[in-house]
Amino acid sequence: FWISIRKETENVKYRKEEIIKILDKYEQEIPNFKRSNVCFGIGCLRTGGTVSNNLILIGTEIAASTHKTEKSELSPWLKSVIGTNGDIVEMVSHETIHTQQKGGYLRDLVEHSISEGVADFLSEKISGIKINKVSYIYGIENDYELRKEFLNDYSINKNDISKWLYNGNNSKQRPADLGYYIGYRIAEEFYNKSKDKKTAILNLLNRKK
Repeated sequence: FWISIRKETENVKYRKEEIIKILDKYEQEIPNFKRSNVCFGIGCLRTGGTVSNNLILIGTEIAASTHKTEKSELSPWLKSVIGTNGDIVEMVSHETIHTQQKGGYLRDLVEHSISEGVADFLSEKISGIKINKVSYIYGIENDYELRKEFLNDYSINKNDISKWLYNGNNSKQRPADLGYYIGYRIAEEFYNKSKDKKTAILNLLNRKK
């Protein structure tokens, strides 16, 4: 795996113009947008991207992978992620939205899901980039059942996110991280019902419970 991914990680520098174009779009569409610093590091296969304050940290060994990456040594979850939605521009686009979000500590399943879903939805709406494609295809096909299951799980234990988020190694019968899909749908419906779209974007980024 590490041998096969090296070329892709070294080629990241050639994607700079694509990333700048995405940030330019955000600057045009999001009021008071603040550009983040983006750091491409080599991690230990734990995350494709995360944020800390105004820094976006990309796990390049995941985010830069392609369908040509040698995946036979990896876990089932990593095999499903790497080479499927592992594109650095997609990852930067999603994580950029996280740097613009306000609302403090995420306390429960709904808040976590909306946070991730808003990042996916606004990334697609503003930049045209759709991330987590596998989860969304499954989500659309099973929308009613997922909504019902999500509400039931929330009513039982609102703080348990284990079935819906960051559960790649434990989701055996369906795609992982379907909380992203639920949050996306919530954001999408809120946006579509809002008359003032600029205000809707600000409200999605500045949620208050």
